Amino acid sequence: MAIINANQLNQIRINPDMYGGSKSTPTHALQEAVDNGIDQILIKKADHLWITFHEDGSYSVFDNGEGMPVEVAETANGDKMPTNRMAWTVPNTSGHYTQQATTSIGKNGIGTKFVTATSTKTVGTILKDGKWYQDIYTLDPEVAPAFKDKSDKAAKLLSRSPLIYETKLNRNHQLPSKTLTQKLYIHGQSHGTELRFWPDPDIYDSVAIDWTAFKDRLHQQAFLNPEASFTLINEATGEEVSYHEPEGLKAYVEYVFESSKEDNEKLITGIHGFSGRIETNEGEWIGADVAFAWTDGATPRQRSFVNSVATPDGGTHVSGFNAGVRRMMNNYADKLGLTKDSIDSRDLQPGLVAIISANHTKPQYTGQTKDKLSNVDAKTAIDKITYEQGQFEWDKYITDVEAVIKQALERAALRRKIDDLSKIKLDSKDMKAKVSKKLKPAKKLRGARGVEQAELFITEGDSASGSLTRTRINGEGGMYQAIFPIRGKIINALTSTSDKVFANTEVSTIFSAIGAGIGDKYDESKLNYDKIIIASDSDSDGDNIFALLITLFSKYTPQLLENGHVYRAQAPLFINYDEKGNTDYIYTERDQQVYLETHDPKLVERAKGLGEVGDPMTRETLITPGTRHLTQYTTNDIEASTELVDLLMGKEVAPRRAFLMENAEFAHIEE
Repeated sequence: MAIINANQLNQIRINPDMYGGSKSTPTHALQEAVDNGIDQILIKKADHLWITFHEDGSYSVFDNGEGMPVEVAETANGDKMPTNRMAWTVPNTSGHYTQQATTSIGKNGIGTKFVTATSTKTVGTILKDGKWYQDIYTLDPEVAPAFKDKSDKAAKLLSRSPLIYETKLNRNHQLPSKTLTQKLYIHGQSHGTELRFWPDPDIYDSVAIDWTAFKDRLHQQAFLNPEASFTLINEATGEEVSYHEPEGLKAYVEYVFESSKEDNEKLITGIHGFSGRIETNEGEWIGADVAFAWTDGATPRQRSFVNSVATPDGGTHVSGFNAGVRRMMNNYADKLGLTKDSIDSRDLQPGLVAIISANHTKPQYTGQTKDKLSNVDAKTAIDKITYEQGQFEWDKYITDVEAVIKQALERAALRRKIDDLSKIKLDSKDMKAKVSKKLKPAKKLRGARGVEQAELFITEGDSASGSLTRTRINGEGGMYQAIFPIRGKIINALTSTSDKVFANTEVSTIFSAIGAGIGDKYDESKLNYDKIIIASDSDSDGDNIFALLITLFSKYTPQLLENGHVYRAQAPLFINYDEKGNTDYIYTERDQQVYLETHDPKLVERAKGLGEVGDPMTRETLITPGTRHLTQYTTNDIEASTELVDLLMGKEVAPRRAFLMENAEFAHIEE
């Protein structure tokens, strides 16, 4: 078995989906190149981008900015090379590490290195200060294929860079140059940077990028950057489209509404916008440009961005916006005497069409692909900007404010009527009898003397509960575990009324066993267990049961999620045996692929469902702290979490379809 210490560019080639979201097509690579050009727009150095789908299968992006710097720089290893070469080929090289007071798409020094690592050829052309520069990189035919090989020889090769620098530097480590003539202009421009690349078919399932989908992406960028123009060229078909949206985000709101509105749906407000900026520590800042309106429909539509990059999973900037909207509308409701009750965000969300474009000098994301912003300071800042700057805008349109609040109050009244929980009794003798028939109880509960940890396992059927019951801990080290089997898929709490939900025996007995109550009567001090552990199979049915339980808790006991009581126990999906019989447990398909790249197990066994896992493995991987695999499901923003659960599990199909279309490549599909 070979242990691989791979060059970082080879690491990208080995796991491109870890850095680029998907290896199905080179769409992410092209977007990285576009992002570099948008950086020039953001700092007011460029006002036009040209993106070309070339007939030979390559792609290029040209911005008419100031041109990449070509001065000689020194890498961390002491190598001297032009700055552009370092930026394009040396991982973890970024001008964004030390910059202050500017916003930029790039953050972590991968960016265009992903492009060069996953392309058979890359050509960078720079027009700058009356000079023409070109830097060409190709793949080393000996090193580049090694990522597919698991031999010791391949492991050694992978320690080398997969790139060949075709452009020879002079003795001072400088790029050769030509005097810039009009013949060398690109798209008629005398300054700027072009990056052209040929995607590697060994990396991607297909090197073809969806032309129509990329047109939509580019149109999106035109809305976000109203001062710039974007041109997309297809050499094979001769098609050329240009976008320029001087009305910016307000035009984007109108576009989103018109392209997705339901029958007879209409706006109940005008389209309003505001912007703001808050200075943070050491000259850094956070800003937001927002446009939004309300319709009389039930579907919320929000598009969010950070430094012009789409964040389809939202994040702290979206949470901040929604919190600010709620505070703002409650303030208006109080001032106008429209209600004494607090208006919930869930009653303001239906019909809201919003574009949230945040700017952050030091953005942090939950993943390499920048799908979700995670900076805590962004929530606080954009909440404040929305509340304060939003009121400057909406103060001029009180009639619109009244229409929004009236609609929210009507929705709240209807929701309360549907979700009246006052008649639901979870502590009756009849209910306790039902619980006793299902629950395999712990000897002691949370709060009792000598109890360090009390846990409730909710399992999928009697077969899974059998092994858990036999192997559970019931007193050792102060731990007490109870087992609660449910039959089949429980009712969807978001598509059924509360009386129907609690008429379901599985639901009512779960809450009775947990003991803390529901809704406004939830009482943490009465909670019977420290951990509520959902133990369902790692297949589509198990995932569905898990989602239905999370939906149930989110609607009726969100405090369980807020206070960190909910977990999922996951049995290993793969069991890898070495020659001595030792085992390595792997829990996802992706992790197994990564594992096999650096290990050569003698036997790989695909694990069965929880009901078919033997007692020793159940005890080790599900029951015993320290060796089991638990994932905690919690939130510090219950409103945002509730909105996401409602999007995925609620009645409204249109927004769920839109979300799935944007995120389909991440879906877990069982054949």
